[in-house]
Amino acid sequence: IPNSVKSIGNFAFEDCRELKEVAVNWTTPLVITWDVFFLSSLHNTILRVPAGTVGQYRQADVWKKFGNIVKKGGKAIKVVKS
Repeated sequence: IPNSVKSIGNFAFEDCRELKEVAVNWTTPLVITWDVFFLSSLHNTILRVPAGTVGQYRQADVWKKFGNIVKKGGKAIKVVKS
């Protein structure tokens, strides 16, 4: 998703259970509502973010629900949350 995107509408990725990967270009996580990825299986989805922003995305509402958050060009490793 290019950084020229300034908002994502409600339910934009609703029920995307086969979503494998999302790549974003915002250096600051875009504020989105809880329903953007409603019924999507984010725990199995890779989120690729700009270098130096992984920590921000791991703390950002909604974005932190992705199972793997890695810098672009980085290797995805399954994160197990206990």
